[in-house]
Amino acid sequence: TGTINIGSSTADAVTVSAVSHDLTTTMLSWSNRTREFVMPTVDTGVAFAFKPADRQALTWATDLAWGFQRRKLDSELAVGGQTWDVRSGLEYWFHDTFALRSGANAKDLNVGAGVRYHHISVDYAATLNRFFAGSDAPVSSSARLDATHILSAGWSW
Repeated sequence: TGTINIGSSTADAVTVSAVSHDLTTTMLSWSNRTREFVMPTVDTGVAFAFKPADRQALTWATDLAWGFQRRKLDSELAVGGQTWDVRSGLEYWFHDTFALRSGANAKDLNVGAGVRYHHISVDYAATLNRFFAGSDAPVSSSARLDATHILSAGWSW
């Protein structure tokens, strides 16, 4: 995992990163004697942080997920055994207290909000699964996912 920060001040900055998962291939052994292999993946990304006004922050991030699992059916781009998925999102903070978030993860739309007060934070996120899969073949009703909701609370010191 590596991260490089580039920027002339703490107000505006560019972050470039890369991370690898399952670099040596991971084997899963199930109790029914089935074995699965999780192939390596690499994520590369860039984030741009801006201060559009006093006590406001805006961050735009995008990354490219590189896969080697030959899963052509649900990837955005596929050539041979290589697949790529694009993920992108925006986060806006007002007075370092209220946050609004939106993003796309391959074919899913993500939205969210957050509140931070001193050491306590509460965040909500929702994923609209396959929101951008309009031109894809229809998914059977047994494989279709409803919206996913996540509510979290945190305490920092």
